[in-house]
Amino acid sequence: MSKHLLITGGTGYLGSNLIQYLFDKKYKISVLVRATSSLARIESFKSQINLVFMDDLDDFFKGNKIDGIIHSAVNYGRKGESLEDVMHSNLVFPTKLLTIAIENKVAVFINTDTSLPRDLNYYSLSKAQFKDWLLQLSSQIKIINIIPEYFYGPNDDDSKFVTGVLNKLNNNVESIDFTTGIQERDFIYIEDVVSAYGHILENLDNLENFTNIPLGTSTTISLRHLVELTKKLSKNKTTELNFGKIPIRNGDVMNSKADTTLLLSMGWKPITDIKQGLKKIIDLQNI
Repeated sequence: MSKHLLITGGTGYLGSNLIQYLFDKKYKISVLVRATSSLARIESFKSQINLVFMDDLDDFFKGNKIDGIIHSAVNYGRKGESLEDVMHSNLVFPTKLLTIAIENKVAVFINTDTSLPRDLNYYSLSKAQFKDWLLQLSSQIKIINIIPEYFYGPNDDDSKFVTGVLNKLNNNVESIDFTTGIQERDFIYIEDVVSAYGHILENLDNLENFTNIPLGTSTTISLRHLVELTKKLSKNKTTELNFGKIPIRNGDVMNSKADTTLLLSMGWKPITDIKQGLKKIIDLQNI
């Protein structure tokens, strides 16, 4: 019998890609959604999965045995959301879901964390506070805390750095302002991200009751180099790149890179490097 997983954030970018990957791996998938959620990202396969509305959550657990929860829902606070909205999405709601999971004897709760320092902004603080609760309750349920670096891929949200740059280049804007771009980041392609989740699910029995798993490529590229490479690979020849026009934000991380030792020990490895990943997006979206 296939394992039954409940996924939050399934209508978002990471979640929708996870659903498709795990469905292809023969997992039974239920997706927790709001009544107001856009189902555009899962439209092509929504008839093959079970949609669970927030108000029906208690009844859902009474009628189903859930083997694991993958929590990928997130509020970055980039679109004018209030502090209350950010806190509810990243702390209050997942804590409630965690307690429901414990009450219903769910075997594992897989959390999608952030590699940002806890005091950088409201988003990172709320994620860190939820991680504190995960650690506190890990004696009652297995906790896998995945810490992804900067994932990217085709048709991601425009608020993401790579997608935002690609869309501006595609629109042939006159110029784009950046910081100096000396910050170095570990960018990982979406297909490599979801395959890592798959390997983790296959290796749960070998993991401790609370396990942090960094997820990235273990390589970095400066933001400036990334932007210049993106423009070079695209058809755009006219947009001016203005580095140094924007100040680096206070407390910004200057170098972020995942230690993938644990994932590599599971037989996982990233397949797509940054140049290949950018080229895939540019070719697919004809940028």
